[in-house]
Amino acid sequence: MTQTIITQCRLCSRKFEETVVVYDDGTYLVSRGGYHPLEDGCPWCTACWEAITRTAERLLDLATRSEEGEAPA
Repeated sequence: MTQTIITQCRLCSRKFEETVVVYDDGTYLVSRGGYHPLEDGCPWCTACWEAITRTAERLLDLATRSEEGEAPA
């Protein structure tokens, strides 16, 4: 299952397109498209990573429910 999301950094307010791929074994991969301006004093902040992780976990839950025949919540 793959979903592309737009994440806005809470520190610099710039937006990034990120693709979250959830594999059948429950692992996931996040690919960030775009450039995060480290030299502008904005690190890859924890808030951004937490948002991506929540999205991946939600996708994994949806994939699990669909495999089990449950309706998505």
